[in-house]
Amino acid sequence: MKTRSSPSPATAAMPAADAPSIPVIRLFDQRDILFLRSAPGYHPRMETGFRRRRCRVFRAYLRGLRAEFLAARVELETLRVESPKDYRQLAPMVLRCRLRFAWALIPAYLCLFRYRWELGGPRLQPVVERLDRVRGEMRRCIPEIPKPRH
Repeated sequence: MKTRSSPSPATAAMPAADAPSIPVIRLFDQRDILFLRSAPGYHPRMETGFRRRRCRVFRAYLRGLRAEFLAARVELETLRVESPKDYRQLAPMVLRCRLRFAWALIPAYLCLFRYRWELGGPRLQPVVERLDRVRGEMRRCIPEIPKPRH
């Protein structure tokens, strides 16, 4: 008989909007590499393939974020055509979100590069949290943006 474990206080207090980010934050966890290295029959090529697959997953996450921001831009263009008055009010906030998103992508790609080529321990958590904050701000700005399917 399976039993359901109760959530820890840290995860119980976490908002549901952050749920998709938790697995992403763990993608570059060094403990997985250490576990792989301790496995019998370990070969460095195994680690290279493992890192490559994890990077592929993270790039897919970034592509999903970019698609979400593209959907926001389409919504804004529709708003601009249908209601220029409302667009003028939102334009500065949207521009700020676009700039923050572009700036947040730079450290994300640097983490990806560092992890893939073993150039030190990438700190993915602050990067993903920053991307989520910008995404949340954009969603508050344009509530019609479709939520991603995870």
